[in-house]
Amino acid sequence: MSKIHIGVIGCGVISDLTVWGYRENERARIVAVCDSDKSKAEAKAGEWKADKVYTDYRQLLADKSIDAVEIITPHHLHCTMAVEAARAGKHISVQKPMACTVAECNQMIAAARSANIILRVNDPFVFYPPIVRAREMIEAGEIGAVSMVRVRTTVGSMECGWYVDPSAWVWRFDKERSGGGNMLDDMHHKFAVALYLGGDVEKVAAFIENREYFVDAPATVMWKYKADQRYGVMECVHASDMYIKTKYYNCEERFEITGSRGILWVTRCTGQLMDIPPLIMCRDGETRGYNDIPAEWEEGFKGSNRHFIDCLLDGSTPHLTGEEAIKVMQFALSTYASDDSQAAINPETIS
Repeated sequence: MSKIHIGVIGCGVISDLTVWGYRENERARIVAVCDSDKSKAEAKAGEWKADKVYTDYRQLLADKSIDAVEIITPHHLHCTMAVEAARAGKHISVQKPMACTVAECNQMIAAARSANIILRVNDPFVFYPPIVRAREMIEAGEIGAVSMVRVRTTVGSMECGWYVDPSAWVWRFDKERSGGGNMLDDMHHKFAVALYLGGDVEKVAAFIENREYFVDAPATVMWKYKADQRYGVMECVHASDMYIKTKYYNCEERFEITGSRGILWVTRCTGQLMDIPPLIMCRDGETRGYNDIPAEWEEGFKGSNRHFIDCLLDGSTPHLTGEEAIKVMQFALSTYASDDSQAAINPETIS
């Protein structure tokens, strides 16, 4: 393959961001679009310059001109669509979370392995340039041995950010379709970053409010990494009267990594609450801001698309692999198990 032909399944509010990197990459082209709402599919096909429109994903999968699919649908559809895509010989990128259960994830991995195709889970946070740079600096020893990874998410006023039609949220309140609340949805990004920066996790403890409303906040999650004397904490709050400067969802994230020599601070992602550099290092009594890093949220999506294209063209292993995505799923789902039992949970026991 010299140019990857992409078929997109799902045209919801996040789809423009999810495919941004394909549209501006000369090594790929979106050739087909599918959505159960034909008007949405036709609109996106026009915007993305795709030749074909489908309302049944099975018809798209039968299209011989398509090399790979990007699945951007509600969580309960991921497993079935991915398994059928594998059987049709299509490489697969599926939006996070991988599925609703670990068992479904294993089905997807088995189908991809049997068909000898690439399966990856698309989580743009681990391709967001300030986070990528932070990991590079950690690996280079810039802040010494890491002992703490701290993640903060603040959801602000509904008056800021883009408008999302309430109908787009309905399925998320049905756990049969969503697989869980916000710990499995948006917090998937944060758990993926926690693993990306600190490695595998040994045990998780969580306190979560408002689980019955999908919100899963306020919440505190604590974990112990398998690495010696390394821990993590995540805080999630809703600040309904807080204005957050954002082009996208009404939330913002911050990541703080403390090492034996210094501290790294990723100060934004989805939104920009503070007007400071996107990455800051405090070390040796000095504070240095890094303003040379692309820091708009869409950069993570673009990087994720480029990475998938690279993997398809050179046969390299993608991130997140199915196995890596299961670890993120187990991390997320262990928060519910911990909150239920009021005890620390080994995420590897979640099946």
